[in-house]
Amino acid sequence: MHLRGQCGLPQHFEFHFAHCPNRVKEAFFGALLLLRWDAAALLVDKRSLARDLAKMPEPSFYGFFVADLIARMPLATLQVRRILVDDQKKPSVLARAIRIAISPVLRARNIERAPKVRGEPSHQCDGLKVADMLAGTIVAREKTRNDYARRLDRLVVYRYEAQQ
Repeated sequence: MHLRGQCGLPQHFEFHFAHCPNRVKEAFFGALLLLRWDAAALLVDKRSLARDLAKMPEPSFYGFFVADLIARMPLATLQVRRILVDDQKKPSVLARAIRIAISPVLRARNIERAPKVRGEPSHQCDGLKVADMLAGTIVAREKTRNDYARRLDRLVVYRYEAQQ
């Protein structure tokens, strides 16, 4: 994808939803329409979480929600080879926590081949840049009703409802 050149952006421009002008967001999501992909996201309102969940250590917190998302995802979307997380540390504590959290969910769904979970710095990974842009548009849709991904029918968004 030569989107940077088409938008007149520097070669090393990092796509980050919060820092992209609207014209770049429109071009980015228009370009995604041309690719074959599936994505699922879990929208979590942290303000409504139970105290014990909200106070969970960060790696376990993210592991819990990735596992919840995997429990909901269509099996076709779940047939991935790897899950990348934004983490520059090697070995990644976050990736390990996610692996631990998703293992029982994968077994319960009869997924024999667990995806590899790996940490990568987001500035070096196009997949993580796409994930950031998708997450940004999901939040923007909630806050401002400005939905850049409105035509992306391959994106499924679930809401986490806190247990009362």
